[in-house]
Amino acid sequence: MHAPFPYAGELCALLSSLLWASAFLVFARLPRPVPAGAMNLGKNATATLCFALLFLVMCGTPWPGNVGGEALLLFAVSGFVGLTLCDTLLFRAMLLVGPQRTTLLLTGAVPLTTLAALLPPWSESTPSVLCVVGIVTCLLGVTLAVTEKHPDPVAARALKKGVLFGLLAAVFQAGGVLLARLAFRAHGAETLMDAAQGAAVRLMVGSIGLVALALATRRVGVWATALGQPRVLPRLMGAAVVGTFLGIWANQAGLTWATHTGVATTLNQLTPVWLIPLTTFVLGERHGLRSWIATAIAVTGVILIGVA
Repeated sequence: MHAPFPYAGELCALLSSLLWASAFLVFARLPRPVPAGAMNLGKNATATLCFALLFLVMCGTPWPGNVGGEALLLFAVSGFVGLTLCDTLLFRAMLLVGPQRTTLLLTGAVPLTTLAALLPPWSESTPSVLCVVGIVTCLLGVTLAVTEKHPDPVAARALKKGVLFGLLAAVFQAGGVLLARLAFRAHGAETLMDAAQGAAVRLMVGSIGLVALALATRRVGVWATALGQPRVLPRLMGAAVVGTFLGIWANQAGLTWATHTGVATTLNQLTPVWLIPLTTFVLGERHGLRSWIATAIAVTGVILIGVA
């Protein structure tokens, strides 16, 4: 697809990371206690509804009807892995260690995805030396964040648990992305509407997976009570529209219109960079030199992977 104006793809990719950063601020400021699973369900369900309304207006039906069986199955599994499991762990990490450190840990999914894509059924080309340097650099930045210690024993335990959740989220994120790649290949996605169809299937399955999780753990009542608190659901839905619905569209537009896919991929991963000043001014968080250095190293690694 031709970009509507020069650098439209790069601008959309940059906007995607900013939208996600803004949404994370809202998620972090929700009244306590709102369980991670409840947050995730509200996010996924809201974005699913947005896509259903989009399809109803554009296609006359709320469901993407021309997704083949193989692509549908892959999108479904990708949605469960990436949106039910990954995002729930991501929110649990955020509640423990804050949005900036959590999104920094999530950048670990980039080198994991790059390495896993070398194996069948992806079998992508062998990474260049520059890409390998980027992988090592990104993992170094994540390691620097992971190994940070806290002098207070209670805070140290929370930090350790939050880091573990963040790293597990990165693993599931990589799995979800790899499955989505296979799904888009099977679907033959070429347009923004094709991408929206895949996103809608993933979000719907992600929501269904969370409902099943709530039923299995007998947390339905707890989640419903948390979401029913004053001002929780409107804020959560607003963040989902901005970060998930519009963020996905900006992400896909960036990848579709950008002159260089690597540049768009890099710009899409700048959420932890945006969150350093945003959490400082909005949440009053203090970020030490180690946090700045870890973020700079990890993002540098992502840039090297993107442009390799």
